Amino acid sequence: MTAHTGTLRSALLAGIITVLLLANQSQATPDNIHVTLLNPSTPSNLFWNMQTQFTQAAAADLGIDLEVVYGADNRFHTTQQAYDILNRETPPDYLICNYFFSQGWQILQAAEKAGVYTLLISTDIPQQDQKDAGTPQDKFPHFLARIVPDDRQASYELSRQLIAEGRHLSLQNDSGKLELIGISGMRDTSAAVLRNEGLLQAINEQDNTLLMQLVHANWSAKTAQRQSWALLQRYPSASLIWTASDVMAMAVIQQTQALGRQAGKDILIVGTDWTTEALDAIDDGSLFASAGGQFMDGALALAIIYDHANGKGPDAQEANILRHMDIITHSNLARYRQLLNPQRWQTMNFRNLTRSHGTSAQTYTFDTRDVMQRLLPENDTVSNRSLPQRRAIR
Repeated sequence: MTAHTGTLRSALLAGIITVLLLANQSQATPDNIHVTLLNPSTPSNLFWNMQTQFTQAAAADLGIDLEVVYGADNRFHTTQQAYDILNRETPPDYLICNYFFSQGWQILQAAEKAGVYTLLISTDIPQQDQKDAGTPQDKFPHFLARIVPDDRQASYELSRQLIAEGRHLSLQNDSGKLELIGISGMRDTSAAVLRNEGLLQAINEQDNTLLMQLVHANWSAKTAQRQSWALLQRYPSASLIWTASDVMAMAVIQQTQALGRQAGKDILIVGTDWTTEALDAIDDGSLFASAGGQFMDGALALAIIYDHANGKGPDAQEANILRHMDIITHSNLARYRQLLNPQRWQTMNFRNLTRSHGTSAQTYTFDTRDVMQRLLPENDTVSNRSLPQRRAIR
């Protein structure tokens, strides 16, 4: 062997070692995955706490080191927290967060600079930000995936069931029309915007339903309670109340009772999120229905992270995930309580959601019923069940 050949081999070997070292620095190993979940609210928020606990159960089962940081219901504070996390001397391997209007793309940009993979969950990218944010693994290669619920479709289905039940109970006014009041969340959150669109679509398809007024309570129970009191005074014949969250729905139920109305009998109320309080209200009949399933989003993000760390993560074509949600009414409540019992979460096999371990997870099918089928034992699943009964709207 000549000296020149030996030099070439030494250089080649050094180059290979350098590439391997860089790859090891830039990607988490399966046994050493550090993830930060940015919760936009507080530990006392019923929905976000449920989502966090479910994500923590998944992290424990998948062996992922999960840090939870709370944003205290202030999007500017939460955005600054994201920057602080990304600017740490040792940032996490992955960041899971919501998208915030006009600021979310800047978080994606900062994460790209820091070399941190980002997964967006629960709230979608608004149309005006889509050019700046791009799609997963495109403009920002470290933008690993987008996992968001189909809020528009869920609200549409929820509203249709609400209208149908109102007709079934003959809750029309003297002119034969159903009067509906809407109480939404924040004007500049995609969840509220899309849920509003679903409600309006359902109403516009019916000639027997009148939208008396749609107001925004900013996800606040106190505001929703105050608004419902004023609106029911203004529209005493209103018999349907649509709310964009269960927290607001529960406040509205209390207010209707204080006004002498009978929730579930002469007035129907719906919400979204599947909180424990809402399930109890569905059980006692005071809440007609709740849309939900988006509390799973953080756990599903961890499944993708686990696969990515194992070299089996999603490509750009399958990283844009729009999840179908479900509707819980009294007719199917018992089936869903199995999934929504926090004590059961500690015994669930979240590896079934990954393609690294799941026997049928070659593609990500993250619709709520599919997830339930993979997480619950065979005799407890909702597979082979009939769909929630829905009254026909004529």
